[in-house]
Amino acid sequence: MCESILRCPLTSLNLAGNKLSDIGIACLARTLRSLAKLKSLNLSWNNFGDVGIDKLTHDDYYSASLQDFDLSCNLLTPRAAFFLGRMFSKDRLSELSVLRLGGNIGRTGWGDRFLLTLVNAIITQGTLSRLRALHIPDFTIGKEGIE
Repeated sequence: MCESILRCPLTSLNLAGNKLSDIGIACLARTLRSLAKLKSLNLSWNNFGDVGIDKLTHDDYYSASLQDFDLSCNLLTPRAAFFLGRMFSKDRLSELSVLRLGGNIGRTGWGDRFLLTLVNAIITQGTLSRLRALHIPDFTIGKEGIE
């Protein structure tokens, strides 16, 4: 599939619920850069984790035209939050305005550590100038995350 969508004029790609693993996401990540018109990418309800997020947000693969990115209900840990923060780096021409992270398979919530890691990564690596919506429903946050 990855080879068949190369240089395709797709603006939206919904691969939700396809049981994509880190290996499948790595293959997809290599094709994203060639999808210059891609605005929306839905990868919710798959089976990838931090390794997949690392690939998706890597400088060599990340599609700068992406505006709406849904990563809900995957196997992410606070380490993934650092990788997600790279999307907001000042030296990237990212158009990302909506990031969806709701649900986290195998965990009761995202927790303070995830939130603190994500916010720190965004602050230290760049800017929030384009982000308009950050969706993290079912977020479990404690006193440390509020402060």
